[in-house]
Amino acid sequence: MHRNWFMFPPHGQWIGSVVSLVQTLAAHGRSYDQIISIVEDYGPKEGWDEETKRFVKLAAQIAKRDDE
Repeated sequence: MHRNWFMFPPHGQWIGSVVSLVQTLAAHGRSYDQIISIVEDYGPKEGWDEETKRFVKLAAQIAKRDDE
C-alpha cells in the first residue's frame, strides 16, 4: 500500500483521513504513543502547527478511551 494512501480520493480531506487512521490504529491495539509516532509521518500539507498537533493528540486520546 502506498505510504500516503489516505491522501488520495476519496480520502482527500486530511482531518477525516487522520481520524480514520487513528481509529484503525487504536482498533488494532496500538498504544497512544505508537499512534502519535505513526501519525507524525502523515502531516498536513501546510506542516505541523500547535493546532494540528493538539487535534491528533485529542483524536488519539478519544480513540484509546473508546477502545477500552
